[in-house]
Amino acid sequence: VLLASITKDCNFNFKGCWAHEYDVREDLSKDKWREIFTEARDKMGIHMFPIVGGEPFIRKDFLELAEEFSDCAFITFTNGSLLTDKTIEKIQKLGNVHPMLSICGWKEYNDSIRGEGCFDMLMEKMDKLKKAGIFFGASVTATSQNTDEVTSDEFIKMLCDKGSMWSWFFHYVPVGENPDVDLVPNAHQRNQIKKAVYHARNTLPMFA
Repeated sequence: VLLASITKDCNFNFKGCWAHEYDVREDLSKDKWREIFTEARDKMGIHMFPIVGGEPFIRKDFLELAEEFSDCAFITFTNGSLLTDKTIEKIQKLGNVHPMLSICGWKEYNDSIRGEGCFDMLMEKMDKLKKAGIFFGASVTATSQNTDEVTSDEFIKMLCDKGSMWSWFFHYVPVGENPDVDLVPNAHQRNQIKKAVYHARNTLPMFA
């Protein structure tokens, strides 16, 4: 697996995102990423590329690159806002780009972190991806404040019912000059997250 941060640019700004905390003057060019992906695939045998940012879909040439590497999977972590109908149609045709929609709980908590209307937007995007038959997943950030809700059977089953076939549970990581360390899950909560992942893996038709 090769984790590729293809852009620092993002149209969102929320606690827990590391991308905007670093001073990167410019993104690598399309030609340089083509060189990197080619070396990874042809010389190292890598065919799975988790794609992060920033917001990967900000790059207009990202899907063009994915099309060139049709035998590779691009697991793309996204806030979902740029998954337009046209983009979803393109992803459907490609078949090797798999959006991982970032979410951190039910509507009240999620929108308090990511912005008003974000939860409803994510629900809409999940419905569209499911209808299009696209393999997609959810990227869940667990904090000291939302561990109970994101590890609940109700929440995880909701993701599964929406069509998410893959869920990644991340612990909040404090980043930047003045990080909020109070949001870090404690030892008990980390164990709770682990148990919830095992339970989902064993009871739902979804990788966790």
